[in-house]
Amino acid sequence: MLTRGLVLISVLTLGACGGTDPTGIYQVTAHTISEDCATTQSVSEPPYIRIVEQSFFGAEFFTTEYCETAEVATCTAEGGLFGEEGDDFGGYISSASGGSTSCSLNYISYKVTLDGDVLTYTTEVHGETVMGIACTAEEATSRGNDMPCESREVITATRVK
Repeated sequence: MLTRGLVLISVLTLGACGGTDPTGIYQVTAHTISEDCATTQSVSEPPYIRIVEQSFFGAEFFTTEYCETAEVATCTAEGGLFGEEGDDFGGYISSASGGSTSCSLNYISYKVTLDGDVLTYTTEVHGETVMGIACTAEEATSRGNDMPCESREVITATRVK
């Protein structure tokens, strides 16, 4: 059996849109996780998140870090790549593994909105196992949010720094 893994990452490049800068440390005011995209549960961690601007081969993007306090030294990388998308921010990671007889497609989307100092950070994971297709990250991207939702996380937080 042929097994391969492909990943496609799309981060919308920060452009001349002049949108609001999301970088900073935010105190989490609400955090919910849904392992089945139907029922949600509140969680208390992390108490803070940090949005960091980074650059890779000239492409600018943002990532998230989870923090124990409002101090940068307590933050650890968490993931979530996103770039400017009109007035908001977004991005996704697509992957595929397997072959034409059994292909696992995955699509993780990130959406960040700012309303003044209030940030809402949403992560959704969609995926399915299919047969008889080209097993590529591009196929996962084309199906995107149309695949069954596997999990959803929403963090609402207020900027403190």
